[in-house]
Amino acid sequence: MFTRQKGPACRQAGQSLIEVLIALTVTVVMIVALIAFVLSGLKNAQFAQKQSKATKLAVETMEQIKTIRDRNGAIYFSYKDVTVPKTATIFPELWQISMSGQDSCISSKCYFNIQSNTLIEGSGASAINIGDGFTRQIIFEDNSPLVYSKEKRVTVNIFWTDSSGDHNSNIQTILSPAI
Repeated sequence: MFTRQKGPACRQAGQSLIEVLIALTVTVVMIVALIAFVLSGLKNAQFAQKQSKATKLAVETMEQIKTIRDRNGAIYFSYKDVTVPKTATIFPELWQISMSGQDSCISSKCYFNIQSNTLIEGSGASAINIGDGFTRQIIFEDNSPLVYSKEKRVTVNIFWTDSSGDHNSNIQTILSPAI
């Protein structure tokens, strides 16, 4: 014959539904937290990869500009010498040009592009597409109005956009005439 047990032994015979639900809830919370952690890590890794590539592109562009300077390379830049329109065609001519007051410059910042190892006057402050979702902007400006013939400040900006917004990487140097 079957008899029903009474007392504390009956209450400890199995897990209650509440205990199972609590264990399940804790497990789900831990899994969600782990997934969020992994996704955040992947997003940060992708950003670091893009940042690294952008910095590499900026450095390569700056090296290309220095090479053009060192080889007295080709440029194309329309400018005014007092009131006479002129065009610079080789890099050493840039040392004789004050960047302030030029029609093609914006607030004494002159924008350039590089095409076929030639430094070419850009159109306004726009950046050009260089592939893989990156755009590039090259800015020349006088380092000082008093010594414009000796130094030019060069800034290379690389821009990109991802799911977290717009980003940029830039590198800047002061160039002087090659010796």
